[in-house]
Parts: sequence; C-alpha cells; structure tokens
Amino acid sequence: MTPLSNNLFEQDCKNIIMDYIVKHLDKSDDVDVSMNNIYVVWMCRILGNNKALLSTDLPDGMYYEITRNGDTGEYYVDVYKKFHNYSVNKSGKILRENEVIKMPSNVGVITEQGDLGLGFDPLTKEEEKVLNEQSKKDDVDPDYKDE
Repeated sequence: MTPLSNNLFEQDCKNIIMDYIVKHLDKSDDVDVSMNNIYVVWMCRILGNNKALLSTDLPDGMYYEITRNGDTGEYYVDVYKKFHNYSVNKSGKILRENEVIKMPSNVGVITEQGDLGLGFDPLTKEEEKVLNEQSKKDDVDPDYKDE
C-alpha cells in the first residue's frame, strides 16, 4: 500500500469525524457543524502507519483517535468522552481535581454492537453542589514536592 501524506491523512480523519458527528449529533442541539470545528491535537506516522488524536470545538466533549493501517489502508476509529481530569502524585494522593464534565441525559455511548445506547443521567443538584464546593477548596496538596 502506498504511504499516505500527513495532509491527506488529516483530511481523511476530518471527513471520518464529520460523518460521525452528522450521524450522532443530537438534532435538537441546533448546532451548525463544519470541517472548521474539527482540529488535530496530535498526529504521527510510524512504521508505515498513521495515528491522530482529534477533537472539536463543539460542546459535546468528544475526543477521537484514528489509526490508519499502512498495509491494508483500513482506518480504526475510537471515540471517547472525557469524564474526569485530575493529577496524582507518586504516592497516589490526588493533588488537583478539575471539574467533571457533566453528562446531559441525551448523550449516549457506542455499545459493542455499534448501537447508540442512551443511559447517562445529568448530575443532580446535590452532586453539582458537592462539585462546586470541592472546586472552591485549595486544590494543591501542601505536602507535595516536585522532584
């Protein structure tokens, strides 16, 4: 199989993501989507294969990993949703927690069968209150020393 340039691979990735967004974006969100919404976070070519991590500026928090098999020309697409972000020191103590991305009830996940399975619930008022209180606390461990 002929090697694929980074420019062509990036364009293929954006087309794949655009197709995914058009098929899975909640129509009630009334969001205009274009290729300009999609951007590359990281991309490389190694051992004849291409890999890219991409995202969008849409408010859905989705993240895409696309790998192109250089031998077969097949593309493998993984779609992720970021739920939580935090830092941990060497002893496992949480140093800093960032806000959990809230899941609207209409967001689904892709099941093993490829169906869009709905089932996430939005945070309750109590959960939001707890998160807000946690974010007001000093989020840096005073005992942490950068080594």
